[in-house]
Amino acid sequence: MPPTVRNPTFLTGLVLLLTRCAFAATCSSTFVALPSAILGPHVYLTTVDSADAICKRKGFSKAGSVRTSTLSAVGLSMPAIRVRNLEILKSGATKILVAVECLKPGQKACTADGNGNIGSGNKGKNNFGAKNVGNNNIGNSNVGNANWGNNNEGNPHHRPRGRATIEFSNPVDGKVAVKVVLTTDGYVPYTITADLYSASFDNLLELTALGSISGSV
Repeated sequence: MPPTVRNPTFLTGLVLLLTRCAFAATCSSTFVALPSAILGPHVYLTTVDSADAICKRKGFSKAGSVRTSTLSAVGLSMPAIRVRNLEILKSGATKILVAVECLKPGQKACTADGNGNIGSGNKGKNNFGAKNVGNNNIGNSNVGNANWGNNNEGNPHHRPRGRATIEFSNPVDGKVAVKVVLTTDGYVPYTITADLYSASFDNLLELTALGSISGSV
């Protein structure tokens, strides 16, 4: 029986289609972590509205996604600068860039993968940048969890500055509801862990976790 010959035009079109689809799914953005600016002898962090200016000064067309925080949450003894007019801001509530995605002309911003990672080469969850190994890293080539910047190793977790209070309800059927309230200074944490130890409370027979974590900004 003679061999079956498939339509070569169809096969060529299929290969090209698959190749283009694979290429389109690749994220090739550049991520700039903790962008700063030098004015005179001083180094400044940069305000949120400086994202486009930062990227353009590095030869890109515009900014894509960003990650932000505040001066007080970062905890560094340095003010911020608004790049467009060189305004210096010292308030702890000033919103600054932790990282910015820079795009070339015509390039689209990266989208999150199935693990919430935005960027290329990340292994873990909810990373923003490139080549991070771990979770919740912002920047590039970090190993660990919740690192900000580049080439960090460890698990700093960036614990927010603020205060925590414990509120007790009136007893109902022999039970007392305990609510832990965490107030941070302009910082939205990724995770919150509250531990209550029975040894800290007299006559406590049972500790049961009820409800869920809620928050507001």
